[in-house]
Amino acid sequence: MKKNQIRITVLSMVLIFLILGVFLKSNIEKIFPPKKAAVFSSLSKTSVKEINFIHNGKTISVIQKNNQWLINQNKIVYKANQERIDKILDGLTNLNTDEIVSTNVKRQPELGIGPDKIIIKTESGQYELFIGKPSTPRTNYLKINNGRNIFVAAGFDDVFTPDDYRDLKTYLINDQGEITAIDIDEGNTTLKLARDKDRWKINGKAVKKDRVDFFINELATLKTNDIIFDKTLKDGLTTPQLTIKIAEKGKKKTADFYFKDEENYYLTVDNQPSLFVVAAAYVNSLKKPETDFTE
Repeated sequence: MKKNQIRITVLSMVLIFLILGVFLKSNIEKIFPPKKAAVFSSLSKTSVKEINFIHNGKTISVIQKNNQWLINQNKIVYKANQERIDKILDGLTNLNTDEIVSTNVKRQPELGIGPDKIIIKTESGQYELFIGKPSTPRTNYLKINNGRNIFVAAGFDDVFTPDDYRDLKTYLINDQGEITAIDIDEGNTTLKLARDKDRWKINGKAVKKDRVDFFINELATLKTNDIIFDKTLKDGLTTPQLTIKIAEKGKKKTADFYFKDEENYYLTVDNQPSLFVVAAAYVNSLKKPETDFTE
């Protein structure tokens, strides 16, 4: 009697395992869906040589040369916004078509699939990625080349906004930790910030380090609205309303801010041929009384 019960128990367990095995075999892909390979798995940041942005009938091209992204705009070559290009390349190399929403060609206009696209060029060929309407705040409807599949993916929500792909950093500071002195000259008053080991002083008086650190960060992150190459205009600038001199790693840099209009200032940096156009709000925040560092 006892042996029969053991046999029944063993047989029941074997049967359960067999049924479970058949179930898992039939549904393994539903339970553990295989990870789909990225569409552009062969792409890398170094293999892409050129990207064309086509939006609202306008084409902007960025090219990679000597491991640097450049943009030719109005016959002037500028540095491209490396961070922005890297984000786009990350989106491309990780792109997959897991979430297909339509294969109906007639739905393409409804989903915003039209002439707006980016063209990715490599030495071996090129690909087209059509950018449609946002499906969520961070994803868009997309289509590849002449395919019918319209899918949803992230990473391209701001690919056309703004449409200025230039590097707009002013690079007044390269390494915030290496700054040893800053002079702030507003014409009538001059503040001389000097580092003494881990402390900062103004004209020999101790100041609050966090205030100085904040000011240095303002300089390091200062961006321009536009970059102008106009020697006549630059040579015609006379008296700056604000001059900031920066000592970094033993090297000195001078930034002169000239009034342009109520909204903007011109900025010149040492012997650079270009003029930066900087918003007045940012420039005004750099005009610091001594109390901003002491109180």
